Amino acid sequence: MAAPRSKREFVERFDKGEFGNRPRIWANWKELRDSDYSGYVTLRPLDIGGKARYGVHVKDIVWADCDRCHFNESMPDDLLTIQGNIYLTDTELKLTYSTEAGLRHREAVTYPNGICATGLLAWSLLKVHMEGNDWEDLMLLLEMYRDAWVIEFSTYQTNVGVLPNRKTVWWEVRAY
Repeated sequence: MAAPRSKREFVERFDKGEFGNRPRIWANWKELRDSDYSGYVTLRPLDIGGKARYGVHVKDIVWADCDRCHFNESMPDDLLTIQGNIYLTDTELKLTYSTEAGLRHREAVTYPNGICATGLLAWSLLKVHMEGNDWEDLMLLLEMYRDAWVIEFSTYQTNVGVLPNRKTVWWEVRAY
């Protein structure tokens, strides 16, 4: 199966759950409002280049602020164990990552917070931080999407996301 070639294609496939464990998602304000969810969310604008808002409590959302947004459940960033980007080349695995809790993903994988590991060290770091189901999910993603340029993930100390017994969410699998 081919990895997504555009952000639009990725979002469509991600929302359907194709890439495994992910946070709960609501396509619009009405879906979120009508759900039983009462925690924190990330507001993601549908317009390209729009700025996401993180950690907003549902009760604090003003409809006018989210007319062109979709929402995902906020993750417990204070319980993060590792997050990063996995790159699989023809010759080796590369990982840019951080184990510092509370960082946004982009901060975690870039200087000065992001650390780079390759080969056996990268594999070892992933294996140490990912438990059985999460490790198996990673192996499946690497097998299914051999053409992916990057796989973005976050792993936590507690179960997260829509699949049972998972501590890792897969933010992106892409070839663009």
